[in-house]
Amino acid sequence: EAGHVTLTLSVEGDSVINNSIVIYTTSDTNNTAQEDEDFNKTVKIVEIRPNDTLITVTVPIVNDAIDEGVEIFSVATS
Repeated sequence: EAGHVTLTLSVEGDSVINNSIVIYTTSDTNNTAQEDEDFNKTVKIVEIRPNDTLITVTVPIVNDAIDEGVEIFSVATS
């Protein structure tokens, strides 16, 4: 079903003193969901501000006519 998946990531470790960024990238490596068939590849930058403990990332999902079970894709941060 088309739409998007929203993921909430926990910010751990030392407190963020100044604004920081995290880059997140989606991948279909070793997973069951296929890029461009099940989800759109996403590379984005999210800002982390002081006192943030959670950040939200969004991945667009592709609508197709195939009835599929649960599929898995990866989200990596750097």
